[in-house]
Amino acid sequence: SIIIIHGPPGVGKTFLAASLDQKYPKTIPSQKMVKLNSLLWLSIDNGATDGFSESGLEVDAIDLRLAITEKGPLNGISFCLSALEKISSKYQYIVVDTVSMLDKILGEYWDTHCPTSSSGKRDTGAMWQSIASSHRRFHARLSSLNNIVYLCHSKTISEYAQKDDGKADTKKRAEHSDTLASIIPDVTGKSAQLYTGESSLEAALIIRRIGKERTRVLLPYGGNGFEGKSRFVIDDEVKNPNLGNIIEGFKKKAKRTV
Repeated sequence: SIIIIHGPPGVGKTFLAASLDQKYPKTIPSQKMVKLNSLLWLSIDNGATDGFSESGLEVDAIDLRLAITEKGPLNGISFCLSALEKISSKYQYIVVDTVSMLDKILGEYWDTHCPTSSSGKRDTGAMWQSIASSHRRFHARLSSLNNIVYLCHSKTISEYAQKDDGKADTKKRAEHSDTLASIIPDVTGKSAQLYTGESSLEAALIIRRIGKERTRVLLPYGGNGFEGKSRFVIDDEVKNPNLGNIIEGFKKKAKRTV
């Protein structure tokens, strides 16, 4: 299965993914160090798992940023995927943290390596195609392995409704004029659809002020402007969500309907 969780930076996506492991503590920070053996992290954001150690959590991780620094973007990505393919069977979930940072890295790479047109100008169309092709190869290799959790940053429909040259796409904005608060993954162009198109669960994580408390809330399909699709549907907003409990609930519900 493929799970996609997106939300603003710092909202708690990484810890939400960590809650997939059955050993995830009921309270954070944990009083003792807990190894989440069922999860393997593919760290792309700078310091993706830095908050774990001070919270009493430990996970196995592959540092994609380090590989890119040493080998370059395309070779570094291929190197890490090859490493994942060798050890993925040991884990229940592979967590990609985050696809949005991968997208930024690919964008910067192809911005300087894209072909030029016959006039000698940068071929922006070829650049966007190259970014999409890199995402496609990345996703294809990962999706052939175990269950995948893609973490992404979010953007609004109003940010999405832009042409590749950065100008406003009035047609897209008109189509979504009544849902400009909608939340979608922050990935270039149509590349996000590569990840969302095969997802079993897509949800947006936000922080909402409830009284004097700031509470993490997982938005359900079709609620509060969130338009993600999913084969697993969250019936209502989930406050302080535990992803492992949510998935277990889906499994129990499926057994009752068989």
